[in-house]
Amino acid sequence: MQHLKFELRKTLNEVWMGADALLSKVLEQLVKRTGREDASSMTLGEFKDCLNGKNIKDVSDRHVYSHITWENDKIKIISGGEAYKKIRELDKVIPKNEVIGTPAFHGIVKGKVKVIPLSINPEDYLPKMNKGDILVSDTTWPELMVAIEKASAIVTDEGGMMSHAAIVAR
Repeated sequence: MQHLKFELRKTLNEVWMGADALLSKVLEQLVKRTGREDASSMTLGEFKDCLNGKNIKDVSDRHVYSHITWENDKIKIISGGEAYKKIRELDKVIPKNEVIGTPAFHGIVKGKVKVIPLSINPEDYLPKMNKGDILVSDTTWPELMVAIEKASAIVTDEGGMMSHAAIVAR
């Protein structure tokens, strides 16, 4: 079953994000029809407005630095130098030598840390996980269960007491 899930995910990623993917073709058409090279950096709303002939500012600097917040039920995106400054401000308050969070299960473990990023091809990382290692990932997902079963601890950026990671950890 696990292998089938990986193959399905790989196929979906190829359809949506691969070199000949549907999304790539749509973006290619947007660039051809509008002359906008920054199409891949647009939000869905900007994308629609651009197709409807509205004048949209150049957003190509979003590829370099972007800072995204949610304000008053709307997404606010800043980019370029202003985003760089915001990111540096946030970087100052992020602890560099400690992990702060809510444990789903209290205890102390020791082990080698294995980072498995949220990836198009998670099977590239799973064989590196050994029994007793500490799994570090952005989040967990069902296909990661092979690694989770070997882990002595799980550390994620996302989630809470009812997240997938917390539930499988308990």
